[in-house]
Amino acid sequence: METALHLDYSLTYLHSFSFVLNLRLALVFTATWLAVWVLQDQLGIGGRVSRSVNLPPGPWGWPVLGILPSLGVTAPHQRLAEFATKYGGVFTCYFGGHRVVVLGNYDCIVQALGKSGDVFSDRPRLTMFTEVGGGRGVAGAYFGKQWKEQRAWTFNILRGLGLGKDNFESNITEEVGHLCDRVNAYQSEAFDPCLSLNTAVSNIICSIVYGTRFDYDNTTFKRLLTLLQENFELVGLAGVVNFFPVLKHIPLCGFGKFLANVRELNSCLFSKSISDHRLTFDQGRIRDFIDAYLNEMCGRDSGENEVGSSSFTEENLTWVIGDLFAVGTETTALTLRWALLYMVTHTNVQQKVQQELDEVVGRTRLPSLEERPRLNYTHAVINEIQRVRYIAAITVPRATTEDTKLNGYDIPKGTTIMPVMWAVMHDPKVWPHPDEFQPERFLDDRGQYHKPEHFLPYGTGRRMCPGERLARMELFLFFTHLLHRFSFSLPLGAPQPSLSGRMGITLAPQPYHLVARSRPLKESG
Repeated sequence: METALHLDYSLTYLHSFSFVLNLRLALVFTATWLAVWVLQDQLGIGGRVSRSVNLPPGPWGWPVLGILPSLGVTAPHQRLAEFATKYGGVFTCYFGGHRVVVLGNYDCIVQALGKSGDVFSDRPRLTMFTEVGGGRGVAGAYFGKQWKEQRAWTFNILRGLGLGKDNFESNITEEVGHLCDRVNAYQSEAFDPCLSLNTAVSNIICSIVYGTRFDYDNTTFKRLLTLLQENFELVGLAGVVNFFPVLKHIPLCGFGKFLANVRELNSCLFSKSISDHRLTFDQGRIRDFIDAYLNEMCGRDSGENEVGSSSFTEENLTWVIGDLFAVGTETTALTLRWALLYMVTHTNVQQKVQQELDEVVGRTRLPSLEERPRLNYTHAVINEIQRVRYIAAITVPRATTEDTKLNGYDIPKGTTIMPVMWAVMHDPKVWPHPDEFQPERFLDDRGQYHKPEHFLPYGTGRRMCPGERLARMELFLFFTHLLHRFSFSLPLGAPQPSLSGRMGITLAPQPYHLVARSRPLKESG
């Protein structure tokens, strides 16, 4: 799933101005940007291209603002999907004065991101990319030698550490046990599952990066989670600087706070962990991801590389760690939050999952990956949750590395590409009644699980989610253990919670509370 700590992957909305500008100041900015827009349009600069270029057609936009006023506040991903249907799956629009080509159907996305590979694998030079991450790390790195080097090495090391392998199951199961203990401690009292789920999933990443898990009340760990959560909430507002860079100087825009959080994460938390690892580092005993990276740094420093030429630096390591936490925590935890919400609003589905778990796993032990092939309905429910509330509704923007063509249209080099995966997951031609929650979509006539071709929960192409296998393991084990050990319901008298979600860097559910009642295991024998 493509997200990262230091990136703004979401839309920025017109209503952001109401938080940062009074009317007089808004008029000054509007007049200034109008003059700039007219000048750019006449000179063909600032993202505008020659009228002789055959760009994909698209919706009309306002001067200065582009299509932002047309997107609304609550569901811009749905509006973009509607535009994609109208214009045949690919269209051009302007966010402010910035040209964007939107991809909004399966064929266009697979052709561009999958089959065209490198051409659509860059990142745009937007403010949140250039001034925060600067192309460092993996998720936000610009296409080129450094990105390829860091990505390939990271993949290999994560596999070597057991990431995604079945033998990593015990690490996940241990953390699920701690989560279940936390849930059980509420003793049928209503609680918000957000913090507990974020904490548990983050601990999986901690075990990979640091080689250890943290107690849920650890001060440093809680600060890490707080900063990550704050930035996921800030980035939607702070991202306005991508299309109106001058606003980065306005304190209430959120950009300054976002940047300060990133600096604290890198300099105080991640850098300190790296320094602590250096004190006990032993090349003959690699304990975790940080050790492996330090070992690679040592090897390259003693090799034939020119001084300063290697991309393996301590600074880059902090950004890679940030990527792992952001991508590895938010996406899985959000999906689990949606899963529990759908279970308390669709109790018949919850009961069918529990019935299947009891029949296949029994009540004397806990679920394991070994049972996954036989838990067809449970597997279908997990996938339908991923589809109906696809959290990366608008995925990380790409940029083209060269002039190219798509569907017969010209796509100039450096064009920002915005894949709208929501449109793929809610295409009525593929998914009848796409807004309805129907796990049976993933079952054949015999009740066996099957994966439709158009189901792309982790993206596609060179930039697709590197932790797909780990994410699938986590979702399965967390979901099955929770439903095997507890029955979830809404608090007595609570109103039906909203399933619409709120769109920011990801599509998150509105805050909600639930009640967990224990389903005791039976003693074996």
